[in-house]
Amino acid sequence: MTGLLDPSKWNKPAKPLKMLTSEEQRELDKEIQELIDEALGGRAAKHLKGERQRNEAAIASYVDQLLADELLRISEPRLPSKKTRDKYMETWREFADWCRFNGVDPLPAAGPVMFCTGWSKTAPRKRFLSEFAR
Repeated sequence: MTGLLDPSKWNKPAKPLKMLTSEEQRELDKEIQELIDEALGGRAAKHLKGERQRNEAAIASYVDQLLADELLRISEPRLPSKKTRDKYMETWREFADWCRFNGVDPLPAAGPVMFCTGWSKTAPRKRFLSEFAR
Protein backbone atom coordinates (compact mmCIF):
# COMPACT_ATOMS: atom_id res chain seq x y z
CA MET A 1 0.00 0.00 0.00
CA THR A 2 1.03 3.56 -0.60
CA GLY A 3 0.03 7.00 0.58
CA LEU A 4 -3.07 7.47 2.69
CA LEU A 5 -4.07 3.85 2.54
CA ASP A 6 -0.91 2.65 4.29
CA PRO A 7 -1.26 3.09 8.09
CA SER A 8 2.50 2.74 8.55
CA LYS A 9 2.94 6.09 6.71
CA TRP A 10 0.46 7.98 8.85
CA ASN A 11 1.86 10.65 11.18
CA LYS A 12 1.87 9.42 14.71
CA PRO A 13 0.76 11.88 17.38
CA ALA A 14 3.63 13.10 19.55
CA LYS A 15 1.72 12.12 22.66
CA PRO A 16 -1.46 10.16 23.16
CA LEU A 17 -4.76 12.03 22.91
CA LYS A 18 -6.23 12.89 26.26
CA MET A 19 -9.86 12.04 26.81
CA LEU A 20 -11.70 14.84 28.55
CA THR A 21 -13.74 14.17 31.62
CA SER A 22 -17.40 15.15 31.48
CA GLU A 23 -16.64 18.19 33.67
CA GLU A 24 -13.80 19.30 31.38
CA GLN A 25 -16.02 18.78 28.33
CA ARG A 26 -18.77 20.93 29.91
CA GLU A 27 -16.26 23.69 30.64
CA LEU A 28 -14.95 23.53 27.07
CA ASP A 29 -18.50 23.63 25.67
CA LYS A 30 -19.30 26.60 27.91
CA GLU A 31 -16.19 28.45 26.73
CA ILE A 32 -17.04 27.74 23.09
CA GLN A 33 -20.62 28.99 23.62
CA GLU A 34 -19.31 32.18 25.25
CA LEU A 35 -17.04 32.78 22.26
CA ILE A 36 -19.95 32.25 19.88
CA ASP A 37 -22.16 34.60 21.90
CA GLU A 38 -19.44 37.24 21.93
CA ALA A 39 -18.99 36.92 18.19
CA LEU A 40 -22.71 37.25 17.54
CA GLY A 41 -23.60 39.97 20.01
CA GLY A 42 -20.48 40.95 21.79
CA ARG A 43 -17.88 43.65 21.49
CA ALA A 44 -17.31 43.28 17.77
CA ALA A 45 -21.01 43.53 16.97
CA LYS A 46 -21.40 46.51 19.32
CA HIS A 47 -18.45 48.20 17.65
CA LEU A 48 -19.95 47.64 14.20
CA LYS A 49 -23.34 48.82 15.44
CA GLY A 50 -21.76 52.02 16.74
CA GLU A 51 -19.93 52.52 13.47
CA ARG A 52 -23.15 51.98 11.52
CA GLN A 53 -24.98 54.48 13.74
CA ARG A 54 -22.21 57.06 13.20
CA ASN A 55 -22.40 56.52 9.43
CA GLU A 56 -26.18 56.85 9.46
CA ALA A 57 -25.92 60.03 11.54
CA ALA A 58 -23.41 61.49 9.08
CA ILE A 59 -25.70 60.68 6.15
CA ALA A 60 -28.69 62.16 7.98
CA SER A 61 -26.70 65.32 8.70
CA TYR A 62 -25.72 65.58 5.05
CA VAL A 63 -29.32 65.16 3.87
CA ASP A 64 -30.54 67.69 6.45
CA GLN A 65 -28.01 70.19 5.14
CA LEU A 66 -29.11 69.56 1.54
CA LEU A 67 -32.73 70.14 2.49
CA ALA A 68 -31.86 73.27 4.46
CA ASP A 69 -29.93 74.64 1.48
CA GLU A 70 -32.85 73.89 -0.83
CA LEU A 71 -35.33 75.55 1.51
CA LEU A 72 -33.18 78.66 1.52
CA ARG A 73 -33.38 78.76 -2.28
CA ILE A 74 -37.16 78.59 -2.34
CA SER A 75 -38.62 82.03 -2.64
CA GLU A 76 -42.09 82.95 -1.41
CA PRO A 77 -43.57 83.52 -4.90
CA ARG A 78 -42.62 79.94 -5.88
CA LEU A 79 -44.67 78.45 -3.05
CA PRO A 80 -48.26 77.36 -3.75
CA SER A 81 -51.01 79.82 -2.90
CA LYS A 82 -52.36 79.99 0.65
CA LYS A 83 -55.57 78.34 -0.51
CA THR A 84 -53.62 75.41 -2.01
CA ARG A 85 -51.45 75.05 1.10
CA ASP A 86 -54.58 75.02 3.29
CA LYS A 87 -56.05 72.28 1.09
CA TYR A 88 -52.80 70.29 1.44
CA MET A 89 -52.98 70.64 5.23
CA GLU A 90 -56.63 69.56 5.26
CA THR A 91 -55.75 66.49 3.17
CA TRP A 92 -52.85 65.70 5.49
CA ARG A 93 -55.04 65.95 8.58
CA GLU A 94 -57.62 63.62 7.00
CA PHE A 95 -54.87 61.15 6.14
CA ALA A 96 -53.33 61.33 9.63
CA ASP A 97 -56.77 60.85 11.22
CA TRP A 98 -57.44 57.84 8.99
CA CYS A 99 -54.06 56.35 9.97
CA ARG A 100 -54.73 56.85 13.69
CA PHE A 101 -58.22 55.35 13.32
CA ASN A 102 -56.75 52.28 11.60
CA GLY A 103 -53.81 51.91 14.01
CA VAL A 104 -50.94 52.76 11.63
CA ASP A 105 -48.38 55.55 11.61
CA PRO A 106 -48.80 58.26 8.99
CA LEU A 107 -45.04 58.66 8.63
CA PRO A 108 -43.33 56.97 7.02
CA ALA A 109 -46.37 55.96 5.01
CA ALA A 110 -46.05 52.55 3.36
CA GLY A 111 -47.41 52.03 -0.13
CA PRO A 112 -50.24 49.72 0.98
CA VAL A 113 -51.32 52.30 3.59
CA MET A 114 -51.44 54.99 0.92
CA PHE A 115 -53.46 52.69 -1.34
CA CYS A 116 -55.92 51.73 1.40
CA THR A 117 -56.31 55.35 2.38
CA GLY A 118 -57.51 56.21 -1.09
CA TRP A 119 -59.53 53.03 -1.57
CA SER A 120 -61.22 52.81 1.83
CA LYS A 121 -64.83 53.92 2.22
CA THR A 122 -63.84 56.11 5.19
CA ALA A 123 -60.77 57.53 3.52
CA PRO A 124 -60.31 61.06 2.22
CA ARG A 125 -60.83 61.51 -1.50
CA LYS A 126 -62.81 58.26 -1.68
CA ARG A 127 -64.99 59.54 -4.49
CA PHE A 128 -61.99 60.24 -6.69
CA LEU A 129 -60.68 56.68 -6.55
CA SER A 130 -64.16 55.14 -6.72
CA GLU A 131 -64.88 57.10 -9.87
CA PHE A 132 -61.40 56.38 -11.21
CA ALA A 133 -61.93 52.63 -10.76
CA ARG A 134 -65.08 52.62 -12.89
